[in-house]
Amino acid sequence: MRNQVKTKNNLNKSLLFLFFISLIFSCKTENSNSTEIKKGFHNVEAIGELISGSYTFCGIVPTEINYTYRTGKWKFITSDNIKIAEGEYDVLVKENDSSGGCGFKYFENKVDSEKWNFWNKDGEVIEPIKRLINIIESKQVKHSVYLE
Repeated sequence: MRNQVKTKNNLNKSLLFLFFISLIFSCKTENSNSTEIKKGFHNVEAIGELISGSYTFCGIVPTEINYTYRTGKWKFITSDNIKIAEGEYDVLVKENDSSGGCGFKYFENKVDSEKWNFWNKDGEVIEPIKRLINIIESKQVKHSVYLE
C-alpha cells in the first residue's frame, strides 16, 4: 500500500511538472497572425494649419467657448514617413440660433473628397476608405490606423 501511495505521488508530481512545462511554452509561443496584424497598425500624424476661434454661448452665465478648425492643405503621414492622405479643407461659417438664448457663429471644416488623395502603405493611390475619411474628418492630430 505504501508503494501505491508513493507511485501516485510521483505520478502527480510528473503531471504537475508537465503541466508547468506546457504552460511555459504555450505562453512564449506567439501567434504569427497576431504579429502580422500588429505590423499593419501605424501611428499617423496630421500636419497643417490650425486656427483658433471662439464664440460666446449665452446661457444663464455667458461662456466663451474656444475651438480650433483646420484650414488649407493638410497631409497625414505615418511615423515611417508613409503619406496616406493629402488634401484641402473647406471652411464653412455655421450659425446656431437654437441654443443658449442668443445666436452665435463659428467656423467648421468640411471635407470634399474630390480635393483629397489617399495612398496605401505601398504608396499606391487608392479610393478613400471609411477609416481614412474618419481620420481626416476627426479633430485629433495623432491617430493609429490599420493599413493594408
